[in-house]
Amino acid sequence: MDINFKLDLPPPLNACYRPTMRGGHYSIYKSKEAKEWQEYCGLTVNKYLLDHKLEVDLDKKDKFALEVDLYLKRDRDIDSSLKLLLDALEGQIYVNDKQVTELKVKKVKWDEPYIHVYIKEL
Repeated sequence: MDINFKLDLPPPLNACYRPTMRGGHYSIYKSKEAKEWQEYCGLTVNKYLLDHKLEVDLDKKDKFALEVDLYLKRDRDIDSSLKLLLDALEGQIYVNDKQVTELKVKKVKWDEPYIHVYIKEL
């Protein structure tokens, strides 16, 4: 199964996770903005699968290769968009992002920022 789709850029990494103290211990939680982007990502992937009449069997423990092209207006760290994306694809394409065994990421200077994601089942 080969899948490819475009997404708006996720929020910057420093806007995705927030520290908090609970019971005298620090922990980190996902911000509302990060959760909303992950929901948007899930809806986009679901629409792609429906439009292309594809079904994902989450019971299979397949391995996946991802290629991510970041089209950026302003430069950012190449890895700052990946964690939220990989987490958002859990339950959509794979059960756990540890099933991603190959990952290729490319940055491109572009006027209209977005992400193009290519997924291949290995």
